Amino acid sequence: MRLLRAVPALPLVAACVVAGLFSPGTALARADCSEASAADFDGDGTDDAVVGDPFADVRGGASEGGVGAEGAGAIHVLLDGGRGGVLVLSSPEAKAGDGFGWSVRTAHVNGDRCLDVIVGAPYADAPGGGTDAGAAYVFYGTPNGTPRVMSLPREPQANAHFGWSLAAAELSTSSAAGFPATQSSTAQSSTTQSGALVAVGEPHADRDGVTDSGAVHLFDVDDVDDVDDTAAKATAVITQDSEGVIGNSEVGDLYGWALAFGHLGGKPGELDLAVGVPYENDDGTGRQVASGKIDAGMVGVIFDVRVAGGRYTSKKWDLHQASTDVREASGDRFGYALDYAEWKGDGYLAASAPLAGAGGKESGIVELFVRKGGGEVSPARTFKARSGGLGGWSLAFWSPRGVLSLAVGSPYATAGSGPKESGLVRWIFLSGAGQTMFVPSGRQERFGASVTDIGGPNALSPGERLLIGVPDRGPTGTVAVAGEGDPVYYGPGKLDGGASADFGASVAG
Repeated sequence: MRLLRAVPALPLVAACVVAGLFSPGTALARADCSEASAADFDGDGTDDAVVGDPFADVRGGASEGGVGAEGAGAIHVLLDGGRGGVLVLSSPEAKAGDGFGWSVRTAHVNGDRCLDVIVGAPYADAPGGGTDAGAAYVFYGTPNGTPRVMSLPREPQANAHFGWSLAAAELSTSSAAGFPATQSSTAQSSTTQSGALVAVGEPHADRDGVTDSGAVHLFDVDDVDDVDDTAAKATAVITQDSEGVIGNSEVGDLYGWALAFGHLGGKPGELDLAVGVPYENDDGTGRQVASGKIDAGMVGVIFDVRVAGGRYTSKKWDLHQASTDVREASGDRFGYALDYAEWKGDGYLAASAPLAGAGGKESGIVELFVRKGGGEVSPARTFKARSGGLGGWSLAFWSPRGVLSLAVGSPYATAGSGPKESGLVRWIFLSGAGQTMFVPSGRQERFGASVTDIGGPNALSPGERLLIGVPDRGPTGTVAVAGEGDPVYYGPGKLDGGASADFGASVAG
């Protein structure tokens, strides 16, 4: 068992962004992004990571005239994975209770080599009375000056929580900018595309006349120009009633709770979308409500989402279809968390059911789906803990020591005789049966509430370091960066008069 050392949270040198504006500083002072590494927001040649702090108090945006916004939220860009300082960004429309930073993802949206950040604010109100309609934004990485920010267009619906979940992947089919293409090695295309495909979950949306059935919005996102600063084209809204999507929109499904892009068996080179629906009832065929195994959950895959033209092909797995090792039951929450990675030409999708097994917060399993070569993804293995529960409230593929591994967050677990409900992260080696743990020293810290890899060569290849969210450690929350050496804790940077509250609730690499 590998233990995290108990070290104090380390303050980081901070340059602040309030209402989308950088305060003066030297952190972003390069001429361009030509020396950027694969996951580099500021173009200095080192990989960065992003930490969400969705309940941070920050100064209000222009709409509030600079008045403090309680719980508006912020994100922190950890430069060089936390070793080079931090940049703090907040919403250009910051208002109390927005939850900005509830979800975060990264992608190369334009062609300047600097990494861009997509941020969800699912509790943001919309003009005209759309309480908790939600919002999502793209922040463009930059080596100097003020980062440009763009709001993703949506038709707001009260209490729908647009931005609850995110997925993003580059569309490049060649390496014009110097990066490896994110498409699989079997991709066959003569066309070079730019930009990124972004999926935004809206799980509490009322769609097709069904309350809280949920929806997923797709956007083609490219660069902002001087004429049109809304360079995001809404291309589709997907529900369980969309043509070809297996399933039915039912009350309380919360379709789109979790999302992941990958190459899961559609056309070579095209992106497929995995959707986690942890509140789906396993109730047989047809539209049913409050019957069968309640909130058992399911995972669906929609193939070729960008080119399907609204006529999709798809697959769906309830837990009893995906695994013979676990007896499906009400409340399993299969599909609560998802992650995808590519390794040596194959694709790997992980999906958790954090309450499957014995029940309760310390149970849980993770199902591994594998696509071999140009084949189609299929269930391959069920992971359970050797003792206690596995959790699965968060998932991330990573590659320590060059070995494909899976990090599984269990933020409510107690490790042996350790601190009660401190949380832990299990480290599973996918090439064998080995497991080990990262365990903190404090009580009820929610260690492992979020996890992500850092430093992969492209968006779908796992990096060799792991970023772990610990949002209840101390008064502000922290993150831990794990790799070959001892993990190191990092605390939040300055919020320009505001205060952190849940730093580490979400992370992205």
